[in-house]
Amino acid sequence: MPRFYFHVQDGREQDFDGIELPDLDAARREAVRFAGYLIQNAAETLPAGELWSMQVCDEEGTRYLTLEFSVAIERALTA
Repeated sequence: MPRFYFHVQDGREQDFDGIELPDLDAARREAVRFAGYLIQNAAETLPAGELWSMQVCDEEGTRYLTLEFSVAIERALTA
C-alpha cells in the first residue's frame, strides 16, 4: 500500500510520517478532511489574505495533489 505525505505550506507543518492509503483517491479525500481540520482549528487566528497550501506527495517526493485555501475579505462590513 502506498504511503502519502501531507505537507502544509504555512511555515509550520512538514509531514515526516505519512499515512498508508490504498490509492490517490483515498489520499485526495484525506487531504480534504485534513484541510478542513486545519481551517477549523485556525478559525480565530487565520489572517485575511494568507494563503495556505497542502501538497500530497509520495515517498520519493513526487507531488500528486495541491490544495490551496485562504481567507479573502471581499467587502468591509459597515455598522
